[in-house]
Amino acid sequence: ILTLTYSRGFLAKKLSNRIFIYLGEISYSIYMVHFFVIYILTSYFRDSILFSNRLTVILSTIIFTILISSFTYKFIELYFNKKLKNSFYKFLNIK
Repeated sequence: ILTLTYSRGFLAKKLSNRIFIYLGEISYSIYMVHFFVIYILTSYFRDSILFSNRLTVILSTIIFTILISSFTYKFIELYFNKKLKNSFYKFLNIK
C-alpha cells in the first residue's frame, strides 16, 4: 500500500499519464455506455464478416465505448454538473 501511495513511484508515474487521467474522468460515462455498445454491436453485427474475428469485436467495443463516452461526458455530464452546481450555489446564496 505504501508503494502505491508514493506519488513518485513507478506505478504512480504510469497512472498519471494523461490518457489514464482522461479515462478516469470519463469512467462514469464508460460505465453507463459500455453495455449498450456491447448489445448493439453483438445484436446488429453478429452475422457480419468483419465481426467474425474476436479481436475485432473487442477492439470495436473499446473504441466505440470510448468515443460515445467522450461525447456523453463532454456534452451531457459536464453540462448537467455545471447546471447542478450553479443551482446548488443559488440555493445556498453563494456566488
